[in-house]
Amino acid sequence: MRRLLTPWRGVAAGFLLNGILLGTWASRVPAVMGHFHVAKASFGVLLLLLGLGALISFPITGRLSDSLGAVRVARMIAIPFLVSIAALGLAPTIPLLAIALCFGMQIWL
Repeated sequence: MRRLLTPWRGVAAGFLLNGILLGTWASRVPAVMGHFHVAKASFGVLLLLLGLGALISFPITGRLSDSLGAVRVARMIAIPFLVSIAALGLAPTIPLLAIALCFGMQIWL
């Protein structure tokens, strides 16, 4: 029974981390919009980059998981995901924010 709990805890921790970080980002959206003086429609286009990043990263992550194993891939991308969240808050320009949204956020998703 002990062996079954360890993978469950790892998956639960991954989902918890993902929820906390994305929830934090979502709560900061109005502040980011105000900082860059971006209209809602323009910011919506920036948010579409999350979907574009998903289209790019999901097949790559799936192949890596097949070849290296899901646990190893999850361990490899945990720290870059945390860094990408910080990049969202520290992006000084809209193009860098767009890059962080498109590529950085999709490392984990």
